[in-house]
Formats: sequence, C-alpha cells, structure tokens
Amino acid sequence: MIDFSHKWDGDLELGPTGDLMCVEGREAGSQRVLRRLLTNAGDYLWHLDYGGGLTQFVGKGEQPQRVQATIRAHLLQEPSVARVPPPEVKLLPQAESGLGAVYVDIRYTDAVNGGPANVNIVVGQ
Repeated sequence: MIDFSHKWDGDLELGPTGDLMCVEGREAGSQRVLRRLLTNAGDYLWHLDYGGGLTQFVGKGEQPQRVQATIRAHLLQEPSVARVPPPEVKLLPQAESGLGAVYVDIRYTDAVNGGPANVNIVVGQ
C-alpha cells in the first residue's frame, strides 16, 4: 500500500526532490489508522460514516470500555490491520494521562507484511 505522507495535524509532506512524499507499508498503515481514529464521523465529505472521533471522549474518563470498543471497531475497518491476532488496545488511566486527555496504546499485526505495528495516540493535551 502506497500513500502520500500526511501526518495528523500537518500538511502533506514534501520529499527531498520537492515532490509529494510517499509512504508505504507499516508507516502508511499507521498514518491511516491515526487518521481514521481522530477524524470525527461526518467530517469526511465523501464518506460521512468514516471516523472514530476519539476527541469526543476527552474529559469523560468514565467510558474506557466504550473508547476501546470504538477503537477496535474502526481498526478492523482498515485494510492494513490484520484481524488475527486481534488488535490490542490499552488506555492509560485518566489520572495519569492528565487534564482529561485520552492516551491510547494500540498494537496490531500489519496485514500487508505480517509484522508488528504500534500506534500511540494522546488526545486532548
């Protein structure tokens, strides 16, 4: 899988020759996972049901199971995330993540190359 390099909260990245930088493999998959989880449902004009909307959980530490279920459901919609073994989603307790932020550690198997992949997300800091 080849994609343009587009890190969350930034612009498309330029390569050393001034062209748009491309990413592939595990990095492309990680960028897609992050983009899906942080995009709010309804914000992507061509696919209104796309997005996990993790920002909706900031400051609501009472819902860890709902956060994990939302993340797992959206992970399994990404072609780069293998279904077996299932992805692992761990939340840092809110008291440790600070100021109502949501800290998530996601570990999954890359469906393209079979290797391990890891995405860490901190929302709300």
